[in-house]
Amino acid sequence: MTTFDDRKKAFEDKFAHDEELRFKAKVKAAKLLAEWAAEQIGLPTDAYKTELVNMVTSGKDEDALLSKVHNDAVNKGKQLSKPAILEKFSELQNQARLHVTNH
Repeated sequence: MTTFDDRKKAFEDKFAHDEELRFKAKVKAAKLLAEWAAEQIGLPTDAYKTELVNMVTSGKDEDALLSKVHNDAVNKGKQLSKPAILEKFSELQNQARLHVTNH
């Protein structure tokens, strides 16, 4: 193998590792959001975690998660604004990234 091939393989390995960490952080953030939102809205935590994680694993983006939480809150008659949900989610994403990179 040449030096170029070695560097290419190392870059590909790092890219794959980084993508795996990003995915794990997304899943962790979805779980944390579900725990927080379920408590705020009054929903069963485990079922809500499963629902939000399934959204992440099926490729739904951040906006879809936030909209779901907001819509679920509205449907339960809870006052949970989109900006409040986004602020909490940003905080939880930071926690998730730290958790994933430290484990």
